[in-house]
Amino acid sequence: PRQKMSGVPKKTAAVGPPPKAKAKQGLGQPKAKAKAKANGQVIAKAKAKAKAQAKTSTTALTRQKINALKQSADQDGDQSLSEAEFKLLASQIASAQGKPAPRDEDLEEIFDDWDKDVSGKLSMQEFDLAYDTLQIKIQEAAATKIQAAFKGRQVRAQLAGALPKAKANGAGANAAGQVAQAKGQPKAKAEAGQFAKAKAKAKAN
Repeated sequence: PRQKMSGVPKKTAAVGPPPKAKAKQGLGQPKAKAKAKANGQVIAKAKAKAKAQAKTSTTALTRQKINALKQSADQDGDQSLSEAEFKLLASQIASAQGKPAPRDEDLEEIFDDWDKDVSGKLSMQEFDLAYDTLQIKIQEAAATKIQAAFKGRQVRAQLAGALPKAKANGAGANAAGQVAQAKGQPKAKAEAGQFAKAKAKAKAN
């Protein structure tokens, strides 16, 4: 009868990424988390700033300045604002505060919400009621601009860091190619010599 083999069977090693890859992956995770956290903090600060400024929007411009802008935007002098006139006025108010104008779709939404009598125009009283909502949208547009500028700086920094690395990689590849070419030259010469000898021998025969 066959004898059973004694001893503990060998365990097969689990297949996984090499230790170096694991270490590299482990180092990259905290960096990515820190970057995401920093982005979130910048966006949160921008939104908080927009809300805080929106609360004090009534003091952003004097009533006299607002009335002057209203009269300027009322191009046909009918003491009401068409949608085009409202957009013009919103742009002027934002510019007077050194801020970007809200998006067209946001202005259209405000206009529709406050055109209570559905006349296709805002009376000056309706505009006064819509003013705080307009200010919130102006501050949100400013916050979006801050966020976009921050992301732009990040992209430029990443590109600035990537260019030297790419140049170094390119220089390394060029040097490796030159070395390979230099190594290949003696072999090519030897092969050419052997071919010439074989050709001469064939002629002699």
